Amino acid sequence: MHIELSFPSTNFRDYLEFRQKNDKLTKEGILGAEVPKPKPKGGKVTIVNWHSKNVAWEAEAPTPAGFVIDQNKLRICDELGDRVVSINNSHEITDFFSHPYFNYPHDIDHIGDNFLVTSTGLDAILEFDRNGQILFQWHGQDWGYDETPTGKKRSVDLSQDHRGVRYATLDRAAHINSAIYMDGGETLLTTFFHKGELVMIEKTSGAPTIIADGLDHPHAVHRGPDGTYIFSETGLNKVHILDPNLKPLKTYENEHGCEWIQDSVFSPKGTILIGDANKSTILEVTFPEFKLIDQYKYDANWKLFKIGVENEEEIARFIESAEAS
Repeated sequence: MHIELSFPSTNFRDYLEFRQKNDKLTKEGILGAEVPKPKPKGGKVTIVNWHSKNVAWEAEAPTPAGFVIDQNKLRICDELGDRVVSINNSHEITDFFSHPYFNYPHDIDHIGDNFLVTSTGLDAILEFDRNGQILFQWHGQDWGYDETPTGKKRSVDLSQDHRGVRYATLDRAAHINSAIYMDGGETLLTTFFHKGELVMIEKTSGAPTIIADGLDHPHAVHRGPDGTYIFSETGLNKVHILDPNLKPLKTYENEHGCEWIQDSVFSPKGTILIGDANKSTILEVTFPEFKLIDQYKYDANWKLFKIGVENEEEIARFIESAEAS
């Protein structure tokens, strides 16, 4: 089994120092800074052989956040470049597409030739075809998500190009940090970090339905096996699994001492991988027992964003072609 990991920064100490200096409302349960983050140093994506714990492939990349493997390339959100880039197995980086509504693009999902991108800086979810043409757009302010965690009203001018504009975390109303396709692509499931909500969106009408609220800063929703879904509740270091009807199936408390669950995802083995960004560790636990069976320690100065568990055959082709080139 191989897993893919993205690290927007390879200088995590700078990020922690920034948070300690600028996250002034943490005691009030509000996470984020009122000033934009500085551009981090470094950036890396890796593919790890989980059995041997060896890095099978790695490449430097500009602020890499969410990613997917597609057509033997990694399609990666360049968070501070406000674009999606392609990296082939020979480490060559090229633009894939961008858009005036890209601002801190956080995560990406794809189905067929369509790609779903969360533009976190604008509280938006955007869908594109392979040529970068926009197919669908959803803006939080159109549905009542127009107040920041500090109570300020927010209005995004959609006539402007927002690339290169740095909006602080607390300038955002919802801080939409992930979105995935459901039902063959007609419905979306998304996490609103600031609002503490897991939300389903019907693309036809755009109408949002709150599936779960009162969450403490949710992160990173993923599809699981047999139609299930999994996401992290980072503020409480919990992992939630939902059944195909989006009903709670299992919730795991923080039994393994995690400090910041950035991501949790089902592996192809049916186990769960949990990324603890503060401890620089990927844990593997059994499902449904949640028993710790393995772990992987990466460089403590790398800031984790996403764990990927793409199709194993596709990953193997990607690595093999890299080795042959």
